[in-house]
Amino acid sequence: MPPKKVLFLINSLGTGGTERNVAMFCRHIDRTRYLPEVWILNDSGTAEQRVRDSGIVVRNLNRRWARSPTFAIRTAWKIARSKFDLIHAFLPTIASYAVLGRYLFGFKAPLYFSIPTTKFPSPVTELLIRRYFTSSVDRILVNSPSVGIYARELGFSPPLISLVPNGHNLTPYQQTVDRTAIRADFRIGPKNKFLLCVGRIIPTKRMTDLVAALAIVRKRCPQWRLVVIGDGPLLEPLQEEIAAAGLSDEIFLMGKSTDLIPVMLSADLFVFPSEVEGLPNALIEAGLAGLPIVACNAPGIRDVMQHNETGLLVETRDPAALAAAILDLLEHPDKAQRLAAQAQQRMRAQYSTEHAIDCLYQAYEAGLCPAAAEERRAAAR
Repeated sequence: MPPKKVLFLINSLGTGGTERNVAMFCRHIDRTRYLPEVWILNDSGTAEQRVRDSGIVVRNLNRRWARSPTFAIRTAWKIARSKFDLIHAFLPTIASYAVLGRYLFGFKAPLYFSIPTTKFPSPVTELLIRRYFTSSVDRILVNSPSVGIYARELGFSPPLISLVPNGHNLTPYQQTVDRTAIRADFRIGPKNKFLLCVGRIIPTKRMTDLVAALAIVRKRCPQWRLVVIGDGPLLEPLQEEIAAAGLSDEIFLMGKSTDLIPVMLSADLFVFPSEVEGLPNALIEAGLAGLPIVACNAPGIRDVMQHNETGLLVETRDPAALAAAILDLLEHPDKAQRLAAQAQQRMRAQYSTEHAIDCLYQAYEAGLCPAAAEERRAAAR
């Protein structure tokens, strides 16, 4: 049989976990089974080039004004009249055009929607999803059990929810890097512990809690340096807070980076103070790199980590608890390495590219080949 044609809808193909996953699916999907094409709203960046390099068609819809009714109706019509066997939307904005297309023009192809978070920041987005998506979408894809709980809270039926975790290529984490040279780039000497944090500098990432925690850590353990990789609207206020805490010599804000893995392989400890996540890629990548991890006990994060088994979890918005956990792993290297080894083993088993793609196939079978999906479930029983 010819491959099923799948339309991926995503706002853009710039940086971000969802964008990275789309690029991963495009690169590794079996094109004798499924042939994807990607539609985006605007020009993108690195991820778009990776998709194009994979030989996948990327169509730019060139949206100029987000509230244009003409664009909305025209895009809804294009989606409804496309000849794809399955339509898979990855974020609410572009998914709304597919939902509108089903309402206005109707189409028989299964419509899938991926939910990437445990909390959409806008109550308006939640309202629209509850009112329109729950009656229009055929299947919901979530990347963690916590996101699955959120999908049920939004009103989606549990039998229509499929778990498709984020997938990661394991090979790059086996490379040998020049740790001394990389650490020297950040002015980290042999006596200093290299702490690493990766994430956008936005309110939910709680970088201010990390600064407050490290001010406490310095009183007992001064020999450390923190590198923060990521940018965002709160970059300048964070720089001012670091200076006010007297930590400008200890904390280095790197901005964006396209090659995180060598840096992770050179670090000593990964710290993740975020309070809202779907399935945090940065945390999985730190585990794959063999780093000891301190993170916050938040939905999505605790799907990846277990306290005192694969890392240390503390309550959100508690700098003192965060500081205590950091000190615990800095002062007890044997414990840190034991937790890191257990985390690495778990990440390799649950978040490989092969496992994620297999879960995606199962979700697609449920919509395109229900008989095959039932046969697979029966064999599993």
